[in-house]
Amino acid sequence: MNGVLLFNALQQAGPYQGEEISFSLQWLRQELGKKIAALDWKMARRDVEHFLRAEDRKFVEHWSQELFQQQLEHLVFFSKI
Repeated sequence: MNGVLLFNALQQAGPYQGEEISFSLQWLRQELGKKIAALDWKMARRDVEHFLRAEDRKFVEHWSQELFQQQLEHLVFFSKI
């Protein structure tokens, strides 16, 4: 993930616009973790399924808080901040 582009985007729009944040990979994982924990995963699956062909819906069946929390550990920046 391009950390520079993401940081600039966060500064320009959304809930972090203009805020002083200690942007780092650790901060990003923490903030995403909060969002992941707050999601209603059953509702998220239903929302996405409407955009998928019937044969592709199996890919969202296993979506869960645990699955996405595990994926946070795989996030890396490929550009320095």
